[in-house]
Amino acid sequence: MEIKLSEELRKKLKAPLGKLVKNKDLEKFFRSLKIEKEKKKMKIIAVGDVTGKKAIEAGIIPDLWIYDGKEMRKKVRWKIPLPTHYAKNPRGKITESLQAAIDAASKEKSSRIFVDGEEDLATLYCLLKLKGLVLYGQPGKGIVAVKPSKKTLQKIKSILNER
Repeated sequence: MEIKLSEELRKKLKAPLGKLVKNKDLEKFFRSLKIEKEKKKMKIIAVGDVTGKKAIEAGIIPDLWIYDGKEMRKKVRWKIPLPTHYAKNPRGKITESLQAAIDAASKEKSSRIFVDGEEDLATLYCLLKLKGLVLYGQPGKGIVAVKPSKKTLQKIKSILNER
């Protein structure tokens, strides 16, 4: 079922759902994440072009990377990788197309979804449906790292129920 969020609810989601890692601390964060990923065989899900690019530059290949070829709604100036899946998803929605792509891609190793539209809200679906650490960008500030804890899942469900 397609999920559409109001502008008011999308504003609520501007606050980080997890730990905000500031840009100046990303190198240290990725170094420790790389060690943790190897020890715990933890899945890493990256949502956003810059988030995935920074993870890869730090030597972490996301198990799932969702991107739209844009950074802050402007086309990126670097070469984006070939996707393994495609989805259509307009702003403010989580379409059935995006949900199906995430479901399919999550069963594969090192998959990438190119979203025709906007990928921002994919974070919510990933947290609700997948196990692993979800990374997403906080524009101008850094990257948010969030695991699907009981508290986080309750917050997301509460927001989705308000729509």
